[in-house]
Amino acid sequence: MSSKNPHLNTIYNKDYFFSGKAWDDGYADYNSYSSPKKHPWFFMVEKILEHKKGGKALDIGCALGHFLSFLPDSFEKYGTDVSDFAVETVKKTLKNVKAVPGDISAEKPFNEKFDLITAFDVLEHTLNLRSALQNINSMLKDDGLLVVAVPIASRIHHLFAALGKSFLTTMDSHLTLTTAKAWREIILPEQFEVVEEFPTTWGETRIPFVDLFHVFLLKKK
Repeated sequence: MSSKNPHLNTIYNKDYFFSGKAWDDGYADYNSYSSPKKHPWFFMVEKILEHKKGGKALDIGCALGHFLSFLPDSFEKYGTDVSDFAVETVKKTLKNVKAVPGDISAEKPFNEKFDLITAFDVLEHTLNLRSALQNINSMLKDDGLLVVAVPIASRIHHLFAALGKSFLTTMDSHLTLTTAKAWREIILPEQFEVVEEFPTTWGETRIPFVDLFHVFLLKKK
């Protein structure tokens, strides 16, 4: 099985995950995030467990499967990514994860209902946000939890961009970079409501006035 959008595979190929270049349109070495101490979203596992102790979990934009590997075995794990390379890597390295290629803005990757759906650093890459959110909503159980993390536009981004050091503003694969308020206006009309939300600089670290990402924990209305 292969992604139905070959253009996306030309972007999210092996070089995207292992470009060898910092501040590039991709990652110098994506496996540097395989350690919980290095992964920016590992801290979200504890927060997720406050709401969901187990069940079916889907990570959209699962990349090489690092976040799924952090979830406890009380979860039945599923992953999807537009990158055939990423999905094949997950299949080889994480035997307890059901992984398929797919573009969430074009189709539902699984005919399942999930207790937990995560999408870290995904929506900003999405071609059709409304369609993606509708597909996510249709896969989430009525009492399920959706966790979304997105980069947000801020003055600090413009400063980093001027210095040539902001991958958030220079990555060709980033199609949407907007404010937390605007992300809220994009997400909530698609039949979601906020359980919790907060800004962050990187991972669980927040430097005052340096908000680079925004995290939403959501449920169905």
